[in-house]
Amino acid sequence: QNLPWWKPAGAFAIFAILNIGLNQFNSWALKNDTFPGFHFPIFYTMSHMLTSALAALLLLNVGPPPATGLPSWSQFWLYRFSLGPIAVCTSLNIGLNNASLTMVSLFVNQVIKACAPLPSMIFSYLFANKRYSYAIIASVLSICAGSVLADFNNLLHGVDSKLLGVVLCLISLLANALKPVIAMLIMDGSQTDRPKLPPSVVLFYDSSLSFCFMLVYWVCSNERAASIDYLVNGANTKLVNPALEGYNTTIVGLAIMIAGSLTAFFFNLSTYYFVSYTSALTSTIGANLVKVILIVAAAIEAGVHDIVSWSGVALVVSSIGLYVYLSYKPPPSAAEREAFSSTIQNGCGKGGHNSGKGDAHGAQMMSQAAPSETTPLKGSSTV
Repeated sequence: QNLPWWKPAGAFAIFAILNIGLNQFNSWALKNDTFPGFHFPIFYTMSHMLTSALAALLLLNVGPPPATGLPSWSQFWLYRFSLGPIAVCTSLNIGLNNASLTMVSLFVNQVIKACAPLPSMIFSYLFANKRYSYAIIASVLSICAGSVLADFNNLLHGVDSKLLGVVLCLISLLANALKPVIAMLIMDGSQTDRPKLPPSVVLFYDSSLSFCFMLVYWVCSNERAASIDYLVNGANTKLVNPALEGYNTTIVGLAIMIAGSLTAFFFNLSTYYFVSYTSALTSTIGANLVKVILIVAAAIEAGVHDIVSWSGVALVVSSIGLYVYLSYKPPPSAAEREAFSSTIQNGCGKGGHNSGKGDAHGAQMMSQAAPSETTPLKGSSTV
């Protein structure tokens, strides 16, 4: 695309600011025993899911209607076995990631999240028989080794690393890695006579189902009574957290949910434009550059000062760069896309296809961007 330089530059700047800002905001808002002490991760994530679902529905109604039609009960029932597992992974990924932020620092959270390529590689090998070069495997193992070294001081002295928070973050990491593999397996085994849903429709169903799953958990958990007391400015909230004394927690709580939801929505929108305005290589490098900045900033914020931890951070950063270089594949040529299109049309019935740079790398870049909050607004259909 012949775009003026300021469009991709502006898209990246907004994408980076919202990416870093959203992670920092979540870590700040969900911490207990400090202001604002909104330590209700599932209730907080529910507001994000509801906002995403409403935003997707709005976009579907103001734009050209999708070929598969607007969301409906009959459409959902047709795709229920595809959408359900994907929404479960989304709920575990985002919900547990936010829950981990109530127990561990953003730095610990991010160095664990940096290991995302390892479970993705393992699941792809086990379920899709995909193989990787020794160089890529070595770069991924280096990321994991660097992550352990980066958190060496916390592991050694037990500082800021509650075991449950680490476990929740690891489960979130596995769910994030498993989600695209499940989607791929579902596509391979689905009926070929039904059209694939566009990303905006999938986003609506994914967010709606995730909201319902989290609502069931919230109703049955201890978080329900505590979050309601916070939102009604109850006295018990201020007894538990003296830092809230003198504040109207109703206003604080609503402000946190609105700010977090809107930031998540605009981040997803900025991701869409970032993918649209840049090449596959640029967007992949940009997403990982933001990840590196976030890790380094979180390390400084957490007061990391020992040489071993900073050596681990350096190893993670360099290994991420090597992994991006080794795993990058240029977009297919026009001839390759045409051949692929013919294969799909001849062998997959009405499944259809998508071509172009956004489809090929959009989902990959978004999974690298911020796995805790992103949702697919652009890319090939997932079910």
